[in-house]
Amino acid sequence: MSEKKDTPSKLPPVPEDASNELHSIIEHIENLPADDRDKIKAAIFTQIEQKSYSGPLPAPDDFAKYEQILPGATDRILKMAEAQVNHRIKTEETIVTNGLKQSRTGQWLGAILAALFVIVACILGLNGHDGLGGAIGVTTVIAVIVVFVLNKMPSFNKAEDN
Repeated sequence: MSEKKDTPSKLPPVPEDASNELHSIIEHIENLPADDRDKIKAAIFTQIEQKSYSGPLPAPDDFAKYEQILPGATDRILKMAEAQVNHRIKTEETIVTNGLKQSRTGQWLGAILAALFVIVACILGLNGHDGLGGAIGVTTVIAVIVVFVLNKMPSFNKAEDN
């Protein structure tokens, strides 16, 4: 048939549990001339090649294929990606704006409540309830210092601090 050269085979080792059919195929490949064997190896390894691409848009090669199959597809894909980016930006702006409004409202309500408690503490103190007025006044001042000055909500659970 064909001549066999004494060059060592560059095929990967065959696992022991491979089928007889696989052994037969490998024997046929090894019996081929070196040029044919190299062509078959190249074809096999070409099929095993893997590409990887990461990103919000298809790979450039894929864009060309989309355009061949459906003219105008690349423009539609780009418009879809732009619309998604614009939506994400608008959503983030809304979240930030609403967060700032909520924070501002909370600060105003906190300031009003703190002032109300200080007034109540003063009224109680002037009417002979020094202990109760002092307790309300001191706890109000401590709460204002913790929340507004340190800008941190007090935590009563040690597991949340970690």
